[in-house]
Amino acid sequence: MKQLFPAICVCLFLSACGGPSKAELRAELQQIEGELMQLEMMAYDARSRMSQAEWQSFLGGFAAGFGAVSGDGNMTLAGGNAIAGASGEFDRARFNLQQIQARYNQLAARHSEIRKRLY
Repeated sequence: MKQLFPAICVCLFLSACGGPSKAELRAELQQIEGELMQLEMMAYDARSRMSQAEWQSFLGGFAAGFGAVSGDGNMTLAGGNAIAGASGEFDRARFNLQQIQARYNQLAARHSEIRKRLY
């Protein structure tokens, strides 16, 4: 019996210090929801930049092709430069979007965990 008493005291102490209160969880939930909204806007912006880069690449390809067919070297060079710049912008936006999606997934998992604890 004497050996069980300290174990019971430790268990009671640990259960009393069980974690954050519901108010703290609600505050964290609101913070996460705000950050999720920001991430959604950032993802929209990254997708928009990707779309714009695709369009610039298309126009650059058209200009390069037209310049090559018509014999206008400056137009061909300008089209090639437009393609290269658009390709770099597309890659940067895609990488940014991947980072945003990874962070969004982390926050969404924490969001669902908190909701399970609250409700």
